[in-house]
Amino acid sequence: FSSRVKEAVRSGTLPKVAVRPAESDTDLAAWFAPVLAALAAAVTIAHPLAVLLPPDDGMTTHTRWGFDFYTRLPVWLQWAGVAAVLAFAVPQVNRAVLRALSRLQGYVARINPYILLAGGSVLSTVLLWLLRTRSSLGDSEELLQKIADGSMWREREPLDYYLHFKLSHALADWGFTPLDVYRWTSVLAGGLAVAGIVIAAWMLAPEGRRWLPAGLALASGNMLLFAGYVESYTFVMLLVVWFVVAALMYVRGSAPAYLPAALLALAMWMHPLAAFLLPALAAALALRRDTFRNTLRDAGAILAAGLLVSVLVASVFLWEGYSWERWAVARGQLGGVDPGLFKPLLEAAGPNEYYPILSAQHLGAVAQQQLLVAPLSLAVCVLAWIAFRGRWQVARREIALVAVAAVSALLFSVTWNADLGARRDWDLLSLPAIPLGLLAGALLASGWPLDREDNRPHASTLAFAGSVLVATQGWHTLAWLLANALGVM
Repeated sequence: FSSRVKEAVRSGTLPKVAVRPAESDTDLAAWFAPVLAALAAAVTIAHPLAVLLPPDDGMTTHTRWGFDFYTRLPVWLQWAGVAAVLAFAVPQVNRAVLRALSRLQGYVARINPYILLAGGSVLSTVLLWLLRTRSSLGDSEELLQKIADGSMWREREPLDYYLHFKLSHALADWGFTPLDVYRWTSVLAGGLAVAGIVIAAWMLAPEGRRWLPAGLALASGNMLLFAGYVESYTFVMLLVVWFVVAALMYVRGSAPAYLPAALLALAMWMHPLAAFLLPALAAALALRRDTFRNTLRDAGAILAAGLLVSVLVASVFLWEGYSWERWAVARGQLGGVDPGLFKPLLEAAGPNEYYPILSAQHLGAVAQQQLLVAPLSLAVCVLAWIAFRGRWQVARREIALVAVAAVSALLFSVTWNADLGARRDWDLLSLPAIPLGLLAGALLASGWPLDREDNRPHASTLAFAGSVLVATQGWHTLAWLLANALGVM
């Protein structure tokens, strides 16, 4: 495995995707591109107009908080962003911009793509540091105070907090505060996450269309977790990204079974929410389509890897003085301040259960959550599935794997009992954003019919529709980062 990776990096060989037979542009693409562009335009205009909706409290009423942050930006910036995105949706402007980007791509095409990937990762780290949040959200103050007080354990995210605690004390003599440690680890993890997302996109779409899953996944609210965010979801989100990469490589036969299993086990020790991606690991084993003997061997490797990681982490904890009494406390805190892990289905009963799953309030919370972290991805997934079902000619197994991961993550977001309500626990519930972005882009890129001029990206109907979607969701995410960087949250 390591030798194959080294050879691919040395030679600049990208993961291959089967080439789809050429076909002429169809009526389907002709009407679907304007539909997607209109959807993007409507979402763009809705941002500044959210202020006209009645306010909500973030607990039981959900009317506008998915876009509420946007209304806190300077008015000139709000409308400048809207104008820029709407101008980009004008076909003539869109073609001119994409033509310029196509010429730029020609200049860098001869550079080893892994060198470009490394450079992009470093550049992303710098950008995320410049946009680092100055808002105090979530449990940030509690986390920093616990580290300052010398408390080594936090039950809900054991390994994440433990690593930040140890780094804070190890770097204290160098002048680093716990806040510095959280910020630096956040942005460094962001650079690695960007690289992982791009690699996953390479395996999900044909050449010339890989920018689409990469763009929609990168343009997600999860990017705030990598912008100096002081919380316990940065490491787990990084490991989720690389778990998806490793699982895709395993399905393609280019990585061993133990790799995605070990990454997922480590992610689960960072935060239990990663356990909801276990169906994706099972799907990877089923989609590999190997002989029964090899599948059984790989299943054993997956179990062994998960157990080995768990034994190693548990051994370190026990060596550090973790006790069975603390484990008893931890079991009662897995659901937050109360032991309830899931929202009730029909009737809210507990003090932190604001509404049941089958309620208008919950539907509103789910809608606002998705509008905040990925305003277009879920809708594009549904529309692309309806429009292109049965048409996918490439990356079927890879797309199926990402679909299982996205649906599993979305199930977590819908069913988990957030003690502070969906608005105030947006980061806990943001797990689906990146998988949904990858899935939406992959469904469009692999299902969209080839244009007669598809060898020229600026002439493609997909390039028009896809670039408008990425621009819309990209501006939404940039505005989300800016609102936190300016401290207006």
